[in-house]
Amino acid sequence: SISFGEIVIITLLTLYTLERILKMFR
Repeated sequence: SISFGEIVIITLLTLYTLERILKMFR
């Protein structure tokens, strides 16, 4: 099972990674 804390951490890591990828393409 996935806890609420794990969901928050995964979401933050995903947003952080996507932001870095977008900055690379710009």
